[in-house]
Amino acid sequence: MKFSLLTVLCFLMFLPLFAQKATVLHCSGRVNYYAASGASPKKLYPGMELSPTGRLRCNKGASAKLLYNKKSFLVKSTQFQDVAELLQVNDNSSSLGFGGRFLNFLTESIHESESTDKLQENHRRYMNKAGAAIKGYSSKEYTITTDLLTSGVLPAESVRFTWGKLPGASPYKFALMDESGNVYAQIQARDTFITLDLSELGIKRGPVYQWQVCQDEQINCSAPMTFELDPASHAKALDAIEKSADYQSASDAEKQLMLAYQLEQNRAYYQANRYYQRLLKKEPENQLYRRLYSAFLMRTNRLNESLSLQRGG
Repeated sequence: MKFSLLTVLCFLMFLPLFAQKATVLHCSGRVNYYAASGASPKKLYPGMELSPTGRLRCNKGASAKLLYNKKSFLVKSTQFQDVAELLQVNDNSSSLGFGGRFLNFLTESIHESESTDKLQENHRRYMNKAGAAIKGYSSKEYTITTDLLTSGVLPAESVRFTWGKLPGASPYKFALMDESGNVYAQIQARDTFITLDLSELGIKRGPVYQWQVCQDEQINCSAPMTFELDPASHAKALDAIEKSADYQSASDAEKQLMLAYQLEQNRAYYQANRYYQRLLKKEPENQLYRRLYSAFLMRTNRLNESLSLQRGG
């Protein structure tokens, strides 16, 4: 069989399209996906991946939003639509605005969590970055592990500090202090967490504080974790995005994902974590939320939880 040069060039041009898959971000009503001609319809759900070779059809009043190549596409036609044709529609939106940055973030998170191998590979990359930003974080000198949730920016409320378990029955000694060494909390704990109300400790907005946990007279310790207190951290995140057209036109669930993204960008990891937990509590089988939260857990050094979630745990 002979192929013309034009045929080969056309095939090469569209090859990247067929190599990628679109991800369902949101569904309202029933939208059916047909993987091939004559195939039985499958109902779309958030997190579902669609091959560009398939077709879509919406029931009356239904719609879906797809993510592909860092752009979103709205589907609402009651007629059959080829996914490949839909994804070729020109989108003139800027990738520099909030909506573009948010879609870039979603795309990267979905790619980072597509397999356990990907999660482990990206975890190493993120922890190398954390080691460069937090003194001693990746050093083997510190034998007690910590996640990044209680670093960065913390709210003036009850916060749970956690760390990794070591063998033995010796208690852990938790200390929270400022950069000058003034101690604001010193607690002995048998478990691997404590909860403190930061609004009651006399710490202020502005200075940098740190916490550290040790065992056996400081033979085993965690790396000192630094944080700042900001009672307005949530309000700042909301103020940064609420006037954007993308936020105003988003569904309630999408707005929560946008806030989680913005809080993480502002290093308010503890509060970002809450949004993922709320979304999953409401829809525990939502595959999109599971993928995004799995990537977040990986980035904040909670790899075991991330892997369990990715495996369906």
